[in-house]
Amino acid sequence: MASKLPAKKPEDMNSAEWYDALIGLTGKAQKGDRKAREDIVPLLAAKPDRAASLNWDESARRHLLEACIHENDASREMIPYRVTKMRKELTGDGCTPIERLLIERILTCWTHVHIAELKWSANLREGMTFQAGDCYQRVLDRAHRRYVYALRALAQVRKLLGPSVGMLNVVQNQTVSLASREDAALLADDSQTSAERSSRPVTASRMDGQVAHGQGGDE
Repeated sequence: MASKLPAKKPEDMNSAEWYDALIGLTGKAQKGDRKAREDIVPLLAAKPDRAASLNWDESARRHLLEACIHENDASREMIPYRVTKMRKELTGDGCTPIERLLIERILTCWTHVHIAELKWSANLREGMTFQAGDCYQRVLDRAHRRYVYALRALAQVRKLLGPSVGMLNVVQNQTVSLASREDAALLADDSQTSAERSSRPVTASRMDGQVAHGQGGDE
């Protein structure tokens, strides 16, 4: 059965209506509705900024969980919770678009590694042949290798980009604060030196020199 776009034009939809329409068409497309798949294109084109903000990696991770983790397994909820926490830890102020892409890739690779670990341990507990165990180990090794590559890529990009703007502001503020303290210390030393000179007692030899100088001037 062919699908139909909602009566409201995509460009006239608010955020909630647009997202609901996208979810509805996506669900129909996944069931084999070719017309729904075609109708997704004008829906995305009508709101390019909103479409660009969609987290496609999150969708891929959700499908991975649905395919590999039983719906009654608590990992279905625990893994996304951990992914959200990891995203906050990896994403800082002034994060660039390429860093965000790599962070999402890291989260997807971590999800794959964790699922592979769960599958291997579950089959190990139930018992499996040597060939099956070797197969699970190879899947786990490949997933772990991609995870490490993603981490390394993010580290290399951040090394090339240098410190973030926020970090530069902190360093500059600390430098200005340190310079101000040094200037204040120098002024305090100068003031103390001047005070010591003005309060130093006049000795007899200094008085004789001053008198002699004065007399010489009178002559």
